[in-house]
Amino acid sequence: MSNTCVNCANGEHEFFCLWFEEGDCKTNAPESSDFGAELFTESPDKEEAFPKEEKVLRDPVSAGRKRAAVMYPITTGQVCEWAWKKVCGGGIEPIIGCTGRPATNIHHGPDKSTLNNERDNISVICTFCHNRWHAANDKYYPDERPVDNSIWLPIKFPEKEIITLDKMVKATKQEILINEMTIPEGGKDK
Repeated sequence: MSNTCVNCANGEHEFFCLWFEEGDCKTNAPESSDFGAELFTESPDKEEAFPKEEKVLRDPVSAGRKRAAVMYPITTGQVCEWAWKKVCGGGIEPIIGCTGRPATNIHHGPDKSTLNNERDNISVICTFCHNRWHAANDKYYPDERPVDNSIWLPIKFPEKEIITLDKMVKATKQEILINEMTIPEGGKDK
């Protein structure tokens, strides 16, 4: 598998290259229309779509976010996945979603490691829901992200259950409207 990058082919090498180490990216993209297709298909020897290079990445947090952006692109008109639902985001204190705001964020959680880009840890959501979830849940996580960006789950209150993303159910109109009028306490996104 060659280290060519779809983002580099689109002239976005500086910001969105999938290979950060010098010499690992071939920025002179071929002119064929299927450039980058090898990133998204299995090779004969069953390599994964993205090589497992996390241990050598200069910035694994950024690399994970960039990979998530390629895997789960936000399209024009896309609505928050948590719209009209409750028990959203997983974690210790799931939230109630919104009324259907535009999707703007790719959220990692309940495992906040950006290298965990499995679909059951990713939500494409609006800024309102993203900020509300972090305000409710950041206090349960260790203060510092693991240096290697490995698993980052809530541990400060081990007696509390970590809720998974598959627990979401439909919210009532009343629950959503009350949620929209409530201002959450400040949170932080690390």
